[in-house]
Amino acid sequence: MNGRRVSGAVAALFAAAAVLSGAARARADELSDLRANSQLLQQRLDQIRRAQAPPADSAAAPGSFPRSFLIPGTNTSVRVGGNATETLQYRLQDGR
Repeated sequence: MNGRRVSGAVAALFAAAAVLSGAARARADELSDLRANSQLLQQRLDQIRRAQAPPADSAAAPGSFPRSFLIPGTNTSVRVGGNATETLQYRLQDGR
């Protein structure tokens, strides 16, 4: 009877080791998947940055955004805009 308990305990230990090694492999697979996804996301971000970057020889647009100008001697771009409205009131008077 004592031999059966020992063999049962050994079998349980082997089963636990098998489960744990399988879990470790699953974690390793998840980790490698996460690393691969992270690398793909980084590549996509690099593509987007290259697509949005202004051309190096862009003399037509001196500011860092459309319709802006660069303040000389600084890295500051400024765009000035707005609208003006005027309300005129007048009276017509007869010639008296």
